[in-house]
Amino acid sequence: MRALDIDYYTVSQDMRAVEFSELFASVGWSCPAEEQMNPAIRNSTKSFIVRHKDRAVATINWLGDYGMHWFMKEKNDDVNR
Repeated sequence: MRALDIDYYTVSQDMRAVEFSELFASVGWSCPAEEQMNPAIRNSTKSFIVRHKDRAVATINWLGDYGMHWFMKEKNDDVNR
């Protein structure tokens, strides 16, 4: 799709700490240490990464104990950078 210059988004479950960190930085938040991010991603009930043309623009996380669940999202509003 990159070769065709098509505008596209993907959603997957392969979030990396570096992408999570980039999203934090994009909104001016201080980034947690990688040692904190990796277990947080691994231990989330479900985590998804949304990419625009292979660049992380949002995360979708379900947090819970399999009894109660919460929905959280982090989004980069500057998609056209």
